[in-house]
Amino acid sequence: MAVIRNIYKLIDHFSSFTVLPVDPDDVRDQIISYGIKDEIEFVGVTLDTRIIYGAFHQHIRRDGVYAEPVICADIYYDTSLTRDWRRLVCCKELLHILDHSVSKTASKMECENLVTHLADFTLESPFSREKLQAWTDELMMFHAAAVLFPWDARESLYRDYCQDNTRLDEIIKAVDLPESVVRLVLSEGWPNLYNTLSGGK
Repeated sequence: MAVIRNIYKLIDHFSSFTVLPVDPDDVRDQIISYGIKDEIEFVGVTLDTRIIYGAFHQHIRRDGVYAEPVICADIYYDTSLTRDWRRLVCCKELLHILDHSVSKTASKMECENLVTHLADFTLESPFSREKLQAWTDELMMFHAAAVLFPWDARESLYRDYCQDNTRLDEIIKAVDLPESVVRLVLSEGWPNLYNTLSGGK
């Protein structure tokens, strides 16, 4: 369960941030500091955004015959995404680096199966390992929201929002996240969800 604790650790690290927006580069650098990867790069590509907004690929590079291996990860995001969605997607894919659950795929065939099940994902469909992969992949978006909209910043902005909900556009601009995500984080149910996402802290 060390991996889950790393996600909890990451959420806890950013929880006290009040300067917004949180930069995905800072999230990347924090993950690198855990020693899991040596290098992480963001790579813009063309994807079918009807199905998938981002992905990541892990690989090992050697810069010379006797050089030490460099453990790398490429974070792919669709270049057509608006900046707010790009930030969320990049963070979500970064979190998969900490994830050893069934949401990860090891082969091209597994990746294709996951994409297919993401496209057809409904709660009514029969249970399968692929459905669990799709569900876990979607859950990572909530973890990303917890990182990019830190708890202390949320608490401060929530008080302002409760007094004047016409400030929503101002808050969306400050956190630079999609409106649907901001509304979720500012909802009354977020504290309970955040408690679960952060490991019950």
